[in-house]
Amino acid sequence: MTAIPETTETRLANEAGLGTAQTIKKAAEPKEMTDDNALPLLDEQTFTVRHSGGSYRFTARNKQVFALLERITRRPGHRVLYNDLRSIGDVWDGASVEDSTIRGAVARLRKLLNGQGMRTLARQIITGTYRGNGYVMLRVGDPDDEA
Repeated sequence: MTAIPETTETRLANEAGLGTAQTIKKAAEPKEMTDDNALPLLDEQTFTVRHSGGSYRFTARNKQVFALLERITRRPGHRVLYNDLRSIGDVWDGASVEDSTIRGAVARLRKLLNGQGMRTLARQIITGTYRGNGYVMLRVGDPDDEA
C-alpha cells in the first residue's frame, strides 16, 4: 500500500468515482474531515483495515466480512442492496442467503471493529430497508449526526 500525498477532497472524489474534487469539496465543507470520520484504508493483499489510528488484520475465518467492508467502502454514503451482495462476483457470489445472514455478517463486522478500537467506523456501518429491500451502507460524516 503506497500512499500518494493528496488532499482530502481529491481522495474522496477518486474513491467516490465522481468527476471533480470541487463537487466533493462543496459537499464536505460543512464538516471538517477528522481521523474519526475519514474513510477506512483497506489493504486487500493482507486483508487489513486501518482507521483512526487503529489497525486490524482479518483472519481466514473473516474473509467474507472483509469483503463486505470492502464492498460498502467502494461507494460510501450509497446503499448497497442485499440482493446486490448476493450477485455473482459480489460478496456472496450468487449464493442464496437469507437477509438475516447478511445482517449477521454486518453485526460481526461491527463487533470486530469495536473490539479493535474502531468504534466510529463500526457506528458508520448501518443497515435498513428501502422500498422493501434490505441494504447496508457506510455512512459518511459523523455517525452521531442524524441522517
